[in-house]
Amino acid sequence: MAEVIGLFNGISGRVGNVIFVRRGGKTFVKKLPKKRTTPYSKTELDHHSRFGFTCKIASRICQTEELKHFWDEVKKGNQSSHNRIFKENFRLAEPEDITGIVKLTPDFGFNLNEPMLLTGKSGISLDCKPIKEQSSEFYKKTKYIMAAGIVILRSPRSKSRDNYEIMPFKSEKIKFRVHSLISIKIPLGGADLKSYRGYSLKTAYAVLVALDEQGNPFSYRSEERRVGKECRSRW
Repeated sequence: MAEVIGLFNGISGRVGNVIFVRRGGKTFVKKLPKKRTTPYSKTELDHHSRFGFTCKIASRICQTEELKHFWDEVKKGNQSSHNRIFKENFRLAEPEDITGIVKLTPDFGFNLNEPMLLTGKSGISLDCKPIKEQSSEFYKKTKYIMAAGIVILRSPRSKSRDNYEIMPFKSEKIKFRVHSLISIKIPLGGADLKSYRGYSLKTAYAVLVALDEQGNPFSYRSEERRVGKECRSRW
């Protein structure tokens, strides 16, 4: 694979037997792989399934700018945020495993205090006790908070639906109040609600994001090193 500089820089897709791909803001070219003639083994099929599942997870996380922001800070070289998220999650989550883990953010931030994440009939809710004691810097900078994450939908109610869907979600920002209980509701509507209700099994993963006065997310490191530590809910 070689980097493209000049006329074809910035394009992506296939032209004949040549494929153009974009990585880290640069364009690369490679040959189209030859078609395989032998059947795939079960191990290979499982790998392909995990690969596609993790790609969707990374894509949905990137759709929420407040989450993508943290991955942008830690990506290296030509690596995109999507690729970094993919790498961190490839060995964690499986399409059929409802107990799997999803890493929504890199390892920094704070833990939530006894969180309760629920997937209801029309949306998602996150409740927890006040955030445990943090530094004066955190309290000075944090003006708002919001919840963000993904929900993995499994067990379709009709044959017309895929075996699973992955939806991103985020709440409106709310005023941060020190020593106050946190209760955030994320209602769904339209096509999202229709898809949400089209599956009988729902697994949600969420983090709490701290925002500054302009509503921008910022990185914060505490001794527990988590951004509102991921919490999971199954329904």
